Amino acid sequence: MFNPQLTVFVSVVDCGSFTKAAESLFISPTAVMKQINSLEKHLEISDLYGETLMMVAEGDSGVNDFIRNDLNRNHPAIQIEDTPHFYDISVFNRCAETNNVLLTLECWKRYIQPSSQFQ
Repeated sequence: MFNPQLTVFVSVVDCGSFTKAAESLFISPTAVMKQINSLEKHLEISDLYGETLMMVAEGDSGVNDFIRNDLNRNHPAIQIEDTPHFYDISVFNRCAETNNVLLTLECWKRYIQPSSQFQ
């Protein structure tokens, strides 16, 4: 079964950027972003059970610390590994090499509502 969101996601991972993925798929970078956003909206927290989630190190971000604590408390089936505060291609490559998952905070908004001090 063809899934355009997964096709775009794999292309982004293979190419290392949205722009290069767009070029390889003969679509616009905006279309790539829309497909990735659509994929993120369909992810469920249970999809991450048994996976390793890469997050910035504890203490680097109040919002991330809040999410990390919530995951440790309510979703112990999700392992957490620290990554540098700023993501670069090496972080994405490490995710690909280790089969770890790296998600942006935008993905978590529908699961966790941190207090206003972090917004």
